[in-house]
Amino acid sequence: MSTITCIERERQALLKFKQSLTDTTSRLSSWTGEDCCNRNGIQCDGNTSHVVKLDLVSLDPDTTTIEANEVNPSLLELKYLKHLDLSGNNFHDIPIPMFFGSMTSLRYLNLSNSNFSGRVPHHLGNVSKLMVLDLNNRNMNSLTIDYFTWVCCLPLLQYLDVSGMDLSQALNLNVILNMLPSLTELRLSRCDLDSTLLVSHFHLNSTASNIRNLDLSQNSFAEKFPKFIENMTALRILDLSHNDLNSSFASYLENFKSLEKNLGLNSFTGALPDWLGQFNHLKYLDLSWNSLSGSISQSLGILSALGELYISGNK
Repeated sequence: MSTITCIERERQALLKFKQSLTDTTSRLSSWTGEDCCNRNGIQCDGNTSHVVKLDLVSLDPDTTTIEANEVNPSLLELKYLKHLDLSGNNFHDIPIPMFFGSMTSLRYLNLSNSNFSGRVPHHLGNVSKLMVLDLNNRNMNSLTIDYFTWVCCLPLLQYLDVSGMDLSQALNLNVILNMLPSLTELRLSRCDLDSTLLVSHFHLNSTASNIRNLDLSQNSFAEKFPKFIENMTALRILDLSHNDLNSSFASYLENFKSLEKNLGLNSFTGALPDWLGQFNHLKYLDLSWNSLSGSISQSLGILSALGELYISGNK
């Protein structure tokens, strides 16, 4: 049993927060007694006893979740909180609280699939130490971002997921790639993006070249292969699945020597290029249900790292 003793004002803050929740899951049944450091989902610093982590993630949002009609601002008393995860719960379409922008010790903030709605508050740009920001939204377009200027205030951000938001009208979208030097994973699935929008917005620089994981699945890319990806040669995972590219493989992909996983499910045409054999790190390749034709390239036979290959549903 831990000997860490909970700070009293933080214990009171957690009690107020619990009282604002409807817990039909019994996950908060351990939130009793004086020592909040031994409760499920709470972690305290071993030296200072301050609460540094609050993790109430629901791993299966389709089942019973924690519910609430507010996020109690008592969380502001957790001044040393670094990790906050409320994902997978049900906050009944309330806006993301503006006071999250005052929780400046946060490094990790996950609000994904929690039934928040409305405009993402620009105040999140005040949380300058954030390294992970996950706002993935399974309810399409209930969360919106009007412009991305606030994102430029997050220089330590490594992971950004805004999937499920309509970004077709978002201003300053180029900020994502121009002003985030630490960004390595970018998820923009189901965002109503198309090649015209991104060609006009994305000005590739060193930030773009640092991205390792790029998810652009389920958007509106059509006809031509997105050219803005051309300089992202450090990519290890590229997901363009469920678009309608209807084009042959872009020749610039030959330079993506670090690629480990590529997901297709588009309307790729033509033959498999011979330069696929140069992808020494490629472990997973899904090119099923495209319009590829011709012979299977012998270059696939020299992909020594390849563990999974899917090419059914072609010509």
